[in-house]
Amino acid sequence: MEDINIQTVLQYTSNLTILYVEDDLNIQEESKKFFTRLFKSVTIASDGEEALSIYEQRVFDIVITDIVMPNMNGLELCQKIREINTHQPIIVVSAHNEPEHLIEFINLNISQFIRKPLIFENILSILYFEAKNIFNNKMIEEYRTNLEQINNDCKDKNAELQKVKRILNIKLTQISTENINNYADSDFSKSALDIKSINELKEFEEDVSGAVLLTELSKNSNPLNIKLLGYVFLNYAKVLSPYQDYNDLKQKIELLGNTIANKPEKFLLTIENTFKFLESLIYVLKIWRDSLEENNVKRAFMLQKSIINDINNIIEIIEN
Repeated sequence: MEDINIQTVLQYTSNLTILYVEDDLNIQEESKKFFTRLFKSVTIASDGEEALSIYEQRVFDIVITDIVMPNMNGLELCQKIREINTHQPIIVVSAHNEPEHLIEFINLNISQFIRKPLIFENILSILYFEAKNIFNNKMIEEYRTNLEQINNDCKDKNAELQKVKRILNIKLTQISTENINNYADSDFSKSALDIKSINELKEFEEDVSGAVLLTELSKNSNPLNIKLLGYVFLNYAKVLSPYQDYNDLKQKIELLGNTIANKPEKFLLTIENTFKFLESLIYVLKIWRDSLEENNVKRAFMLQKSIINDINNIIEIIEN
């Protein structure tokens, strides 16, 4: 992994805004100088009540708050913010003698903590991962907006896509026939995905399809669009992280996402060759997820071979 310094952090933070909540004026002043170097704007509040009043009027990319403060403490502030925005990224500044609130913060889906005394080299690392995640999510949201604008352009692709689907249906039938004996005595009851994961996979299927189509249709495809496609695949793989039985598939999809995101120029050069493989991959992923949704886990296991083969083909074309 690259070294985390101010320059690497700036590529993700320079367009972000933060609300910083700290009652100690000395710490507040020193921290403000540091944060101003990194963020587009830094808004200061001296306690939870003041911070909440500001938050209700404005939108911030990140909230950074101390815990022990007058009028309204950091935990109460986080609870109020979660009532307004359940997805607001929040970083909590805590002392070593405040462990009693840790579980309550985790229950509020807050996983990033900065320890006092503040060491700015350590803060850089936390800001890097939080800001990078925000950056990726913004890119995906931007893609969804663009996708709505090009939906009408999809109609001309339908006839070609139907041909691909007919070929794939024959291919998938052959896979099922060849592998059915391999799974005859297997117990798949513990390999099912929960409803939340299945719904997330559905959403990312649309993201992948749209990103591929956006890239293929765009007359001005650029590395940023290609990176977006890679990030969508990485987010898809994250959904499979809790399921050990699908670890091989998760790792392969992660490899594809990283290959596309890290080598966008190579991907652009090979898009004519990779596009059909990507269409195949998207279609089989959908059938794989449909099988899991129907509790036909055995069929899903059979389809993984086809998915992994398509991914290997795409990576080989990009690399070579």
